[in-house]
Amino acid sequence: MRTALVAVFGLALGTWTTSAFAHGGEGPASAGAAEPAPAPVAPPTPAATPAAPPAAGAHAAPAAAPAGAPGPHHGGAHGHGHHGHHGAQAGEGHHGDHAGHDGEHEEEEEGDHLTAGADVVFGFGRQEVGLERTFVTSVLLGAQYHFAPWFNLGLKWPVTVGSLAGETGRTAIGNVGNVEIGPEVELEIAHGLKLPIELGLALPTAGGDPFHPTDEGARRQAAINEIASATRGGEVSALFAAGRFGLVPRIALELERGPIEAGLYTKAELLFKSGGEDPSAALHLERKSPGVEWVTGASLFWRAVPNHFSIGTRAWVNYAAVEGATKTELPECAGPVTTDCTKAGAAPVEPSKVQAVLEPGVKFRSGAFRSSLGYILPLGGPLADKGYGGVRLALGAVY
Repeated sequence: MRTALVAVFGLALGTWTTSAFAHGGEGPASAGAAEPAPAPVAPPTPAATPAAPPAAGAHAAPAAAPAGAPGPHHGGAHGHGHHGHHGAQAGEGHHGDHAGHDGEHEEEEEGDHLTAGADVVFGFGRQEVGLERTFVTSVLLGAQYHFAPWFNLGLKWPVTVGSLAGETGRTAIGNVGNVEIGPEVELEIAHGLKLPIELGLALPTAGGDPFHPTDEGARRQAAINEIASATRGGEVSALFAAGRFGLVPRIALELERGPIEAGLYTKAELLFKSGGEDPSAALHLERKSPGVEWVTGASLFWRAVPNHFSIGTRAWVNYAAVEGATKTELPECAGPVTTDCTKAGAAPVEPSKVQAVLEPGVKFRSGAFRSSLGYILPLGGPLADKGYGGVRLALGAVY
């Protein structure tokens, strides 16, 4: 008799488990709506069975995630971008933004605590119109630790290598930039709509001095960082400014709805003097403190292959509200009047304080790894006049 009862009980348990798997692992609450489970079987099984079915019903689970399951969460890497912006791009795609913030916002699995990566720009341009083109490579290393679903702490650190033409030919130069650290609070204001608020502190660790009267090496170090900043479209000037402490408040609005990823952000870069020499009188320049730049941008991407491949573009505008160094006097022009010289009776030519930049690109994702590829294209303005631009490759991972 005991053997027969065990057999009946085993048969009933096997029948219930088969029914649960057939309904995507939903268990008695959904699978048993049409055919209630026998009373003796129901008590032991609800707590034991639901954990196993997702492995067999892995394709069905994402389509009907339970209430309270983790939704999209921004990993970033700019670029940010963010998002940079942080996992795949360190520009402001954030985020960027992205290795850091400025730009990228990807779905993360529950339990993720760290995103890290590198945002590399292979840039080119001329220090002045008519000069030989210079090539630089800047690497923005970044990481972001997620202490809570709504609170992150980020770190960015740029490194630049390149070469500059001089009296003795081209010389290879390397330099580091300002280390930026800062907290970020991320508020979810609606399903798929988030409001990240960040405060970055750019510590004055960059090498070089643009106005040192005797040290040419210091001037060239500062120059290579200025070129690196220009090849990135002036989006992260605070990371490359020598002799400056930066305070960078930033706010963004990010939307993920179906195959669409969209974002808006705006930030101010307040650059305070923290060291370095003042310009000599012969240069007719005055250092301002703080220098103020205002950057506002947007992004729009379409997930052509869900969870794997997106295509779209980023764009931003940099407004130099208070330039770090301004001309106090212009020399007499030998030829046409330009932004660097003047003539008696001629209207001065004011340098543009506005720079627009477009960055079309693609984003890739495979498991915990993120990557993106974009082309930085200045639209008119001083950067386009000097032929600045660059190719961005961002690589990151979620741990």
